[in-house]
Amino acid sequence: MAGYTITHRCGHTQEHQLFGPGKERDRKIEWLAGTVCSECYRGERKAAGPMFLARLIPGFSPAAAVASVAAHKTRAADLRARAEREIGGANRIHTCGGRDDCARSYLRQASEEDRQAAYDERDAKKPARPDSWEVACYENSYDIREQLKGRRWKFSDSAPRPATGDLIKDAMYGTGKGWIFAGPIERIVPELEWIKAQGWQIAIEDRLLTLLRSPLEGRPDLAGLPN
Repeated sequence: MAGYTITHRCGHTQEHQLFGPGKERDRKIEWLAGTVCSECYRGERKAAGPMFLARLIPGFSPAAAVASVAAHKTRAADLRARAEREIGGANRIHTCGGRDDCARSYLRQASEEDRQAAYDERDAKKPARPDSWEVACYENSYDIREQLKGRRWKFSDSAPRPATGDLIKDAMYGTGKGWIFAGPIERIVPELEWIKAQGWQIAIEDRLLTLLRSPLEGRPDLAGLPN
């Protein structure tokens, strides 16, 4: 670890503690020099207002879990059969340090398949859950917080990190906290309309954006929201 004083593209200098090999540090220094300092970054974020991410929360099907159990058990049986053939010495499949090594490898893989099958058997007992949608906000200032609380958003210390687009890529840097609103599409649409009316930034997953813009669904026009 070493301290480096770096001049950012905003013209301000800032001390940074960098780790790793010299080449990695050089790349990090070059990257930092192309960014703004921490103070300017916070100012930009404050001026831009809160940022939101809308994404799909996949549902759950017990039937899919049952099918997965069968697939894992089939693979486990096949791996044990391979192990037995290696131990018996007939029709050897691989040469990787001896029959015993191959057999142990197959048995380890079979045990992992059994473990996954047990997990899926447990999940198969859970009730079915349809797909739902979630909107996450990465802002915790007092005024925004009060507005979200008034609309029944929930605070979470494990909010999803943005994974789509540069729009909110850095909004969760170093934290997992945020505000969440989840539910079916009928509940999500009014929240998206409200966010749009405030002029705030929002990134929407392609699957949700396609659904919202589908004329067959009769959804409102949200074409002004960024992809």
